[in-house]
Amino acid sequence: MIKFISIVFFIVYSISAITCPLRDITFITEEYPPHSYIENNVLQGIVVDILIAASSSVNCKVERSEIRVLPWARGYKRVLSERNVVLFGMSRTVEREKLFTWVGPIMEVNNSLIARKDSKIKITTVADLHNIRIGAVRDDIGERVIVNLGISKSGIYFSSYPQNLAKMLAQGRIHAWSYDDIVGYWMLDNLGYNSKDFEVVYVVSKTKTHFAFNKNSNPDAVKLLQKGVDIIKGKPKDGIYSPLDIIIKKYL
Repeated sequence: MIKFISIVFFIVYSISAITCPLRDITFITEEYPPHSYIENNVLQGIVVDILIAASSSVNCKVERSEIRVLPWARGYKRVLSERNVVLFGMSRTVEREKLFTWVGPIMEVNNSLIARKDSKIKITTVADLHNIRIGAVRDDIGERVIVNLGISKSGIYFSSYPQNLAKMLAQGRIHAWSYDDIVGYWMLDNLGYNSKDFEVVYVVSKTKTHFAFNKNSNPDAVKLLQKGVDIIKGKPKDGIYSPLDIIIKKYL
């Protein structure tokens, strides 16, 4: 009897895995509010809600409880090395283009340098960046964009946790923080600082975020999630905003 039940379970699971290939995918994100964050032990955020909405639209729903939250550097190493792993939301850049299989885009973000207003920092040319101490999350797009401008990694103050960099900026231990400005302001406020005491002194680049799949992931899962993203990006016939637009507006 036990053997029979095991066989039935295996058959049912196999069928569900075929009809819902996202079931075998490991989804990883980071603490990156308002894009992704934990509140009252529940994972929230723009990209989290987009994943759930997109997967639901193709009848292959990913549950919040199934999404892993890791520091960005750890998640980045896993998606590079493990099949059927997705890291989101990741900015799609020239350097990363061939490293992953991409689903999206989800939304556009500004990668900026945030500074304290009382520091009176003025950045008018790339050369000015060499005169200030810049902090960045290791392997984050904030690191990549300033390295591409010629800033040596040895001159960057790194942390695996953006909260640490926010505190360093507020305390004057770094002059500027290379990060998504929306997220940076959110984090400063939630750490007890006043985001109005800070400003963007330089927009380094504009990028679009995506779901980044390991290159060896199930292609059916990639296609299905892209279909879901395309569905929620479509504008309804009787409305102005798409389901994706509504999710973004909920947080911003």
